[in-house]
Amino acid sequence: TFTETSATTSGFSKMEQSCKTTVKSTTVSNSWIVQKYSSIGSNVKLRSMVFTGAAHSRQPVSWYYQIEKQTNNNYSNGGCLVIEAFADSTYIPRFRIHGEIHLDCRSGNNYTCSGVLETDTKIGNSINVDSSTVNSYLLANDTLTLRFNCTLHEQHLNWTSKQGVVQQIPDAQLVIHLDDLLTKSTFSDVTLIAGKKQFLVHKAILAARSSVFAAMFNHEMQESKENVVKITDIKPEVFQEVLSFIYTGTVQKMDQFASDLLIAAEKYALGNLKSKCGDYLGSTLSVETATATLALADKYNALALKQQAIQFISKHVKQLNPADWKEVLTNNFDVAAEIIAQMVKEK
Repeated sequence: TFTETSATTSGFSKMEQSCKTTVKSTTVSNSWIVQKYSSIGSNVKLRSMVFTGAAHSRQPVSWYYQIEKQTNNNYSNGGCLVIEAFADSTYIPRFRIHGEIHLDCRSGNNYTCSGVLETDTKIGNSINVDSSTVNSYLLANDTLTLRFNCTLHEQHLNWTSKQGVVQQIPDAQLVIHLDDLLTKSTFSDVTLIAGKKQFLVHKAILAARSSVFAAMFNHEMQESKENVVKITDIKPEVFQEVLSFIYTGTVQKMDQFASDLLIAAEKYALGNLKSKCGDYLGSTLSVETATATLALADKYNALALKQQAIQFISKHVKQLNPADWKEVLTNNFDVAAEIIAQMVKEK
């Protein structure tokens, strides 16, 4: 409690303020399975999919895990598995949400990390699991199984004014409200049609988030006059995710539509969505998907993903399906040349 005074001709005025902080928690369980664990080289970093959950106030939060085998003489068998967690995105103000991640391991040891969740930053310290524990408790048939419990602790702050009315400090309710605006179509002023589905949306929001929509509505185009836009090259279920990102910055079905969403993001100049799609596709590269992902990245100017695919292929070229490698050589010789250059560089 503090007292604020100000000089006046009649004396002084008094204002009393106080605040109350409460912490509410929710726990989300995650699992990550890594096959052919023995084939993973030392110091190679693998990244999980992006996991999502909601804090107590329903604010969207997402995070992912990263693992790396390390040779370390501090451990009896000379090696350990390093596990790290990173916040992917959160709409809760900085320092208002704290994450506590526990690795479920039957060894009896307590493997945890905890820290503030802030977009694109590491959550707390690394979890180091020695190789003997990995082999005994986390590994079976060359398959690594990691199970985590992620507890989100969210701070709620209330303050009391001099009138004695408890008021909530403005919180990140914006995402929820915008999601309601999309879901309920309140005050919509334009109709987007994808396939047989209609989306009643808002020009101002689309224009603010996408320069392509802004140009469409700003000029005397047929779409602007009729307030109807037909989307002929994107599936309705994919476009639903695009709109979700435009309104709230979140995507629920990245694992199903990452490639389609990357294409849509390029079309509508949604740079952050395109980047997130590239991150996901890069984290799920395999010998079966690498050449197709490379072709996608090259066609739609996803430069970081393209480079990641090139590096992956150069390291696993002997494991590729010969037909896939032949297709790269036939259809895009320039990209094939980049792969060969990368292979020479790594020798």
